[in-house]
Amino acid sequence: MSDTLEGIRSQVLTSIYGRRLGLDKDGCLVGAPAFRVPVTAVTTAYTANIPSYGVVTVQTATAATPYTLDPPKPGAVVDIISISTSGAVITLESGNFMSNASSTLSAMTLTAASSYQGVRLVGLSTALMRIDNLQSSSITTGITFA
Repeated sequence: MSDTLEGIRSQVLTSIYGRRLGLDKDGCLVGAPAFRVPVTAVTTAYTANIPSYGVVTVQTATAATPYTLDPPKPGAVVDIISISTSGAVITLESGNFMSNASSTLSAMTLTAASSYQGVRLVGLSTALMRIDNLQSSSITTGITFA
């Protein structure tokens, strides 16, 4: 069997939308060429809570105005990417961030950057969000948790 789109579509056993989308023998969703997630652009004018899923781009921010991230959704992934040249603070509406060192981290600080910085967060429960991956185009990540 092939891993091409047509090869994967030929593995559909339970159709949801013809050969375009269905379940394979393992119960995995197959057939779609890609999965799209929402992208939220955060600027200084952004006043709503940041969703705890999808992709979030922090485009312009001020360190003096913290942003609030919705509570974790178990199994949901959110990628937060800072392309702002000023810092920002993001806190969870409820719950904590969890790293290898601590599970009681309550705030994420994005420092001013001249390049992108990113973090992937995974909801483990409605009260705990795992820090899964930190990436940066500079030597230091520029993202700290406290």
